[in-house]
Amino acid sequence: TLSSISDGRSNVTLVCPSCETMFTNTPRAMFGRWQIHECEKCHRPILTVYAGEEGTNRLVGGRVVYPYRAPQLSNEIPDTVRLNYDQALRCYSAGAFNAAAVMARAAVESICQNMQAQGFKLQTKLENLKDTHKITPRLWQWGDTIRLWGNDSVHDFPEIDEDEAEYIIKFAWEVIEHVYVKEADFQKIKHPKAT
Repeated sequence: TLSSISDGRSNVTLVCPSCETMFTNTPRAMFGRWQIHECEKCHRPILTVYAGEEGTNRLVGGRVVYPYRAPQLSNEIPDTVRLNYDQALRCYSAGAFNAAAVMARAAVESICQNMQAQGFKLQTKLENLKDTHKITPRLWQWGDTIRLWGNDSVHDFPEIDEDEAEYIIKFAWEVIEHVYVKEADFQKIKHPKAT
């Protein structure tokens, strides 16, 4: 999230996704909630979007939409899981919130495939991972919630808003992190006498 601004012509502090330079400048162009900035170092364009603060002309809660910059994900995460999660982030960044939910669901499905879960439907696969103690009941609940949101996005076409999509992606990350990253970290510090 970027710093709040009081009007469209105020300075905004950004970190360029292309060259990682932090700079403060005034938008070059504005279109409602959308702003175009130019990096002061590499001169590449940066597109940002803000939410409007109810009852005012203030723009708050900005985020960079373009260029998209993938976060550095642990090498412990399998490629298929990483690819689907990265696609969820890209969809979210572009404002395609339903698509973000679908790709978060795909990341959960990739986890099930990677962990060789039994079953045909994702629901059954998640239950299999829980029943065989490969995931905790809490991770099962989070994965199943992501499954439901992803299903609804494909079949029922509800309008998923930005906040819902953000939480879906956050919980997808929690599942991924617990299954792959934290487990790998624990194995590195596990005491030899531990069972």
